[in-house]
Amino acid sequence: MKAILIVLSLFVAYLNAASIDQCSNYSLEKELDAINKTCLTSHDKQMLTGNVVKGFLNGMLYSFVMPVVQETIGLSEMRKALGFKKMGPWKVYRYGKPSEKQIENANGIEEYYELMEPKNMIRSSNTPILLEKNVIPNIGRFDERIPGIRHVYRCEFAEIMKRIGKIDRETVDKMIEKWTEISKKMNKATDVYGDHGDCEREEKQREWEAMVESAEEDERLAEPQIENV
Repeated sequence: MKAILIVLSLFVAYLNAASIDQCSNYSLEKELDAINKTCLTSHDKQMLTGNVVKGFLNGMLYSFVMPVVQETIGLSEMRKALGFKKMGPWKVYRYGKPSEKQIENANGIEEYYELMEPKNMIRSSNTPILLEKNVIPNIGRFDERIPGIRHVYRCEFAEIMKRIGKIDRETVDKMIEKWTEISKKMNKATDVYGDHGDCEREEKQREWEAMVESAEEDERLAEPQIENV
């Protein structure tokens, strides 16, 4: 068992070394500020939610999807930093924490993590709000549009692994504590109800200009053509 833990620790150290290199100039405050200032138009939000609905309905959908996506990105980065397997399909949400007996009988660090990993009713197969197929496949779009979310979690977890240098239950607890802290800050930075009026005005201006240009082109094409005699 000790040999397995040593090999796992070496493998995780290798994975986190690359993350540390990527985080040499990392600043949590600057990253969160940049995320908060990301200009997302209604068209962007529609794309990020998979082009399921438009307008007001898409705004409502986005308000549920964004927190779930950023939390999921954080959990996936935590698993990666610890060297654990990737997240599987959503499971049935059960209220309450694991019992002391379940925790005591956990077979290995990864099984302990599975018990302790933060759960959420909205991120479950029995949620009455979202469908997993409308969330998980769109995470790649969020990575492209707001890469800072994953970068923040990756750097925060890499710093913990660099400082502690081992994987045990205490490390898992510290990682989960950090995930909880960053998740709250990320929800604030990605405030779906924040004032993004400038983005919306710019988008509407572009739409209006495109509509005027299209109307002028239609009018030009409709003009009678005089043939040369």
